[in-house]
Amino acid sequence: MRRTLTVILVAFAGVARADVLEDCVRGARDRGEVTACLHEARRVATDDMLGAFLGVEKAMREIGDARERPGAVAVLRESQREFERYVSAHCRLVLAAAAGQRDPGQAALACEVELLRQRAALLEALTTKRN
Repeated sequence: MRRTLTVILVAFAGVARADVLEDCVRGARDRGEVTACLHEARRVATDDMLGAFLGVEKAMREIGDARERPGAVAVLRESQREFERYVSAHCRLVLAAAAGQRDPGQAALACEVELLRQRAALLEALTTKRN
């Protein structure tokens, strides 16, 4: 049943992998450790995404200067604001979908981690394509 719930929640999250929740559950002795693991995973994913964002911002500034198109950074920042709104709304949906389960907050944390990881990968791909 727990495996089925994880698969359903991942489908709700719209993510390609369920690793974070499964990994945290597998490595924990109790629910508190699962939650702590998810919080740490979110911290790492946030740091990675921020690093990727700053890399793209730097590249966009260089493009803007080189091509006299300073609007690139503004578009990136707007994209980031919209992403943050999406994460908030989507992970609230995941939380609501898991409301009857033991720890719905864990599903929401896992949702955030996976979406942050995806965003970091997408941003990194932008800088890779530019180089």
